[in-house]
Formats: sequence, C-alpha cells, structure tokens
Amino acid sequence: MKNRNLGKFEITLFMIDHEPEKVAEVFGLLKFIPLRAECLYYKSVIEYIGLSERFSEVEEGMEVPNYTLIITEDSAGHVCMVEVC
Repeated sequence: MKNRNLGKFEITLFMIDHEPEKVAEVFGLLKFIPLRAECLYYKSVIEYIGLSERFSEVEEGMEVPNYTLIITEDSAGHVCMVEVC
C-alpha cells in the first residue's frame, strides 16, 4: 500500500452503535488506516477518509474519491467480503 491510496466512504451511525464488531471486521478486511472521521449528523453517518490498498492512488492536490462498500456476511453473521465500488 502506498501512502496516496486514499479513499472516502460512509458507515451509518446505526451500524456503529449496534454492530461495532462488523465495522471492525470491515476495517480489517480493507486494511484501512483512518486519517479522518467526521460525523455527518444530517445523514446519520460517519464519513471516513483514509488509506487502503483497495483504493486507487490519488495524485497530491486531487480530490479524494468517494467509494461505496458492499458488505457480504456469512451464515454466522460475520463479514466475509467487502467489495469497493
């Protein structure tokens, strides 16, 4: 992972409040290093900006791209895959 593999995504406050272990699993699967977290109360989400090998490299001075995370769980309810779109 390079230090310019930056991305931005959101996680709902509901998921953080009620399923924090799944949030940790998502971060682990992404190998995500948070650099900024901001609560957007009007959307009921936390917006994260950080580094992951799953994000594209961003040139200095360019806007950090938004990503959508598609989370797949196994039959036991554990996060088994995170697709970055």
